Amino acid sequence: MSEKISLFLSGLFLGVLITVSALAITIQRGLLAPQATQQNSQASQSATIPQETKLVQKGSPVPTPTPIPKPTYYSGPQLWEAVNKSRVEHGVNPLKQLDLLCTIASIRLNEQLELGTLDNHARFEETVRSVQGAGNYNVAEFLIKGPTTAQGAVDAWLNTLGHAKLMTAGEYIYGCTYAQDGSGVAIAAY
Repeated sequence: MSEKISLFLSGLFLGVLITVSALAITIQRGLLAPQATQQNSQASQSATIPQETKLVQKGSPVPTPTPIPKPTYYSGPQLWEAVNKSRVEHGVNPLKQLDLLCTIASIRLNEQLELGTLDNHARFEETVRSVQGAGNYNVAEFLIKGPTTAQGAVDAWLNTLGHAKLMTAGEYIYGCTYAQDGSGVAIAAY
C-alpha cells in the first residue's frame, strides 16, 4: 500500500507541477489575470506599437483622429464695416476709404504677420514716409492681434483709451483696414 500511496503522491505532484506550469504560461501570455501582466505587456509593445493602436482589436475599424479645426478670423472688409458701424453708434461719421492709407495698412499687416506679434508701431513712421502723399495727412495706426471676430477687435480697441479714438474721435475722416489670421490694422487720418 505504501507503494500505491507513493505512486499516487508522485502522480499528484506531477499533476500539480504541470498545472502550475500551464498556469504560468497562461499568465505570461496574458490570457489570465490581465492586471498582473499589463505592465509587462505594455513594456514589450510600447517600443513598436503606438499607444492608440493597442486598444483596437483585430478586425475592428481603426478610429480616425478628429482634426482640430483652424479658427476662422475676420477679414479686412469685415473690420472696416465693424469700425464704421461703431463710429456711427458713437455719433461720428464713418471713415472714407483713402487708397494711400490702404497701402500703409497692407504693408503694416504684412510686417505684423511676418513677426508673428505686434511690433508696437516700431516701423509705422518709416512706412508712412515711404508712401507717396501720406505726408500730407496726420496719420494714426491701430494694431490688434487675437480676437477672432471684427466686433471683438473693435471691442478691444474701445476698451483702451488711445485706441477708442478710432471709433469716437471725429477728427479722423479717412481710413482703411486690413486683417488676416487674427491680426488687424486700421489706419486713420485727417
